[in-house]
Amino acid sequence: MFEAIGLGRDLVEEFFTGTTSRLGGVGLDELAAEAAARHAVAYPRNPLLLAHDLPGGGEYQWRREGEYHLFNPETVFKLQHATRNKRYEIFKQYTQAVDDRSAAWPRCRACSGATRTARTPIPIDGSSRSPPS
Repeated sequence: MFEAIGLGRDLVEEFFTGTTSRLGGVGLDELAAEAAARHAVAYPRNPLLLAHDLPGGGEYQWRREGEYHLFNPETVFKLQHATRNKRYEIFKQYTQAVDDRSAAWPRCRACSGATRTARTPIPIDGSSRSPPS
């Protein structure tokens, strides 16, 4: 269901066993160096050099004044609220918000030319299904 993006295969295999990682990426050494660098900015040896505005947490992190994200505080809240409280009507609001926004904004899947096709759904209730023809 998920794919690790930006993490090296060795790291994924050791800490996220079974997760797909087709692109590869950084390993533990790079992650440790990045964490140490961020820590040094947040907690300098000389307190007079304390940074009052720390840099953002990542390139893809949602920011109020940043670029548009399909998954933002509104959509994430609706999904969490719906699943925690088993509220299907809130889940429908979540899916509607994502569908409405995804139609207006390009996504990787949209860029790749992938389209939805009519397929027979696979039952999730444990009932048997006929093999594909």
